[in-house]
Amino acid sequence: MTATILVGAHATVLAIHPEATLLSNIFILCLLLLATALCLVGAHTECNEARPLWLLLGAGFLLATVGQLAWTYDAYAAHLRTHPQAFNGDFFFFVYGIPILLAICSRDKDAGLRTFVWLDGTQALIAAMLAYVLLFSVLPSHARPRPIPASTLNYFTDAENWILVAAVSLRFFSNPTSARRRFYRTLSIYLWVNAVVVLILGYLELELGWRDGVQDAAWGLPELALCAAFAFQRGDLADGGEPRSGHRGFPSQSAPKPSSQ
Repeated sequence: MTATILVGAHATVLAIHPEATLLSNIFILCLLLLATALCLVGAHTECNEARPLWLLLGAGFLLATVGQLAWTYDAYAAHLRTHPQAFNGDFFFFVYGIPILLAICSRDKDAGLRTFVWLDGTQALIAAMLAYVLLFSVLPSHARPRPIPASTLNYFTDAENWILVAAVSLRFFSNPTSARRRFYRTLSIYLWVNAVVVLILGYLELELGWRDGVQDAAWGLPELALCAAFAFQRGDLADGGEPRSGHRGFPSQSAPKPSSQ
C-alpha cells in the first residue's frame, strides 16, 4: 500500500510539474528506504535459513540508497539533472548487486552464511574495487578519476541487471528449500521488473534524449513489485498455516541473528 501511494504520488507530481527533479529524487529515495525496511521485516519473520538472504538483499538496497542520496544532493546543491559521466553515486548503484549476488549464490548447507563469511567479504571487497576501476579507470586512492561516459555506464548496468536475472532464475529452478524458494521467487520478480525498467528508461534518456517527465515515476516500479511479491508470499504463508516467524521450532538458546554489515 505504501509503495503504491508513493509511486502514484510521484507520477502525479511529475505530470503536474515535470521538472521537479529534487522531489522526484526524494520519492525514489523513499522507495529505496521502504525496500530496505521490507528486507529487515523479511529477515525478522523468515526462518533462520532464509534470514541471511534477506539481510544481504537489504544491504544491496542500502548501498543503492547511498547512491540515491548522492543524486538527491546533486539535484539540490548543484542543480544537476543529469550526469554526462559516471560519478561517485553511480558506484554505489553499481555495487548494490554484489550482496544480492552473494545471496543468490549461497548454498543451502551454508547455515547462516557464517562458515566462509570472511571469504565472501574478501570477494565482495575485491569486486567493489574492480567496479571502481571499471567506472573511473583508476584505483580509489587516485586523486584524479577518469569516469566513463554515461552511455557506457548504462550498458554495464544493463549487463549487471540481466546477469542477476539469469542467476536468480537458475537458482529458483534448482530445487531449493521452501524458505529459499520464497526468497528467490520474490527476488526474481523484483530483478526482472528492475532489469526491464532500467533498460527502457536508459534507452529513452540516452538514446532518444527524453528528460524529466512522468516516465521517471517508473523508477519506483521495481520496489513496488518487490513489496507486492512480498505481501503475496506472506498471504500464502498465512493461508497455508506455516509459521510466520523463524523463532518457532527453535530453542531459546538459538544463535543470534547475523548483522547486515
